[in-house]
Amino acid sequence: MSTDIDFYFDFSSSYSYIGQHRLRKLADEHGVTVHWKPIALGAIFKALGHMPATPDTPKGAYIWRDVERSAAEWGLPYHWPKPFPFNSIPAARVFYVLAERDQGTAVSWAIAVFEAAYGEGRDCSDPGVLGEVAASIGVDSNGLMEKTADEAVKQRLKD
Repeated sequence: MSTDIDFYFDFSSSYSYIGQHRLRKLADEHGVTVHWKPIALGAIFKALGHMPATPDTPKGAYIWRDVERSAAEWGLPYHWPKPFPFNSIPAARVFYVLAERDQGTAVSWAIAVFEAAYGEGRDCSDPGVLGEVAASIGVDSNGLMEKTADEAVKQRLKD
């Protein structure tokens, strides 16, 4: 049996926020290695002709209540980020920039972005907010966003 889990996630997915908390706990309890892999869920939705559910539809209203209920069940703070959904591409690209240097720092980044977005309701598409998140985990944000424009970083997220 494998002791590795590939965790594909999008920073703009509220279920990813909830899931990563549970996954980290289970991985620690069972000695499992988690490989964090940001994806562009919006691109997947677009390719499938699917639009994210909005709270003004029955499906969207259910999802919004379900997310809030699930967060409460796990004892997680939850605040809908404004805007929601937000553009998660910059945060995902930063993850890959950081992962090239150190995977542990990239994972710390992911956790901090999720906390900022859903634990605090912050706009994690805003480069200023992302700079503050970087600083909160001890990463120098000077020039960090510029590195996300590198074609190799863009391609890694697409792949």
